[in-house]
Amino acid sequence: MTAEGSTGDSTEPPHPVDPWVPPAPPAPPAPPEPAEFVPTTYTPDPYTADPYTSTPYGAPAHPAADPFAAWGAGAPPKMQAPINGFAVAALVSALTCFLWPLAIGFGITGLVQIPRRHQRGAGLAVSGLVLSLLGLLTTVALVVMPGGTLQDLGASRTSASQLTAGQCFNRASHGVSVIGCDRAHDGEAIGTTVIAGDEYPDKPDREQQVADACGQLANDYSMDNWAVPDAVLVHYYYPQRADWDSGERTITCFLTEADAKLTGSLRKDSGNTTAAQYEYLLAMDAIDQEAGKRPSGAVSAAPADFRAWAEQMTTVLEVQTAQLSRDAWDPGVKEAVAAQVAELQLRIPALKGAAASTGLDDLRFQLAEADQHRAYDQQKAVRKLLNLSTDDSWLTSSTPGSSAPQSV
Repeated sequence: MTAEGSTGDSTEPPHPVDPWVPPAPPAPPAPPEPAEFVPTTYTPDPYTADPYTSTPYGAPAHPAADPFAAWGAGAPPKMQAPINGFAVAALVSALTCFLWPLAIGFGITGLVQIPRRHQRGAGLAVSGLVLSLLGLLTTVALVVMPGGTLQDLGASRTSASQLTAGQCFNRASHGVSVIGCDRAHDGEAIGTTVIAGDEYPDKPDREQQVADACGQLANDYSMDNWAVPDAVLVHYYYPQRADWDSGERTITCFLTEADAKLTGSLRKDSGNTTAAQYEYLLAMDAIDQEAGKRPSGAVSAAPADFRAWAEQMTTVLEVQTAQLSRDAWDPGVKEAVAAQVAELQLRIPALKGAAASTGLDDLRFQLAEADQHRAYDQQKAVRKLLNLSTDDSWLTSSTPGSSAPQSV
């Protein structure tokens, strides 16, 4: 039986909609149709384009880097060898004043290390060595050669008035340069003295002021006058007028030679002698100083002066020979001193005769007799035993103005 209004087809009714099932998502929209590609051609502006940088035909100026190129695919950069530290130190030391000895050592060490360690810097090391050798030669030339402008290497500059006894020095443009006495030097300070006065004295007055003071300082400083070269003179530094006006009154006495430099110290006093040497020199210096006061010239020119000197010389000989006889000497030295004292005492009667003489002939005869007993040979024997100078070359010296010792 067919229901009313059917078509006659046999179909199943649709399934009812499940209200708990979510609806299906909507279908995605269809992709848009691709746009039609229309090729274009780039034409550079002839008024603005740079003909030296523009690339033809629109090609890129720089090719794009390959993003897939492997790291390190290109040739690695070449590494430079390090510079040797000793080579650098050699050059720096050579350029620094008086460090050339270090530079020589650094340079040699650097040259040895560079090939072994495959380092750079051979040129630096060689330069340091060359400069160091130049420094060495310059130092030797200036220090050893007399007259070198740097002869006073290591010396200290000071004023002449600041010199103290025992300091050796070279003259400088402003003051003096103190230097070791073992090196060649112009002078050796023997002491200072202070004078008084308001008016600046003229040369004769200055010489009179310093003659006795510097002479005594020289005798006290160089007691062994046999050890003083014949050409050595006693000179002094006197304040200049400007210094005098500012209150300077110090005179510095020193030993020097007129035409040569001194080498070594001439000091021989209580500070660097033995007790026996000092006692002997003390007595002999007293005798020598009085002997040096003997009048010069002919006896007939000043007979009274010769008689006065003979009397004074007699007194000095009596006092000093008595002192030499009392001093305690070692056995060998004692005999030599006794022989010298005996010879010196033979002078005393003749000097007394000269002092009491009434005529020129008698005066000349007595003085000549006294001169026969100066005891040079006996004194030389004592000096040898006491390790004092035995150089008696001054006996035959004829140097004008000589300060030869007046041993008697």
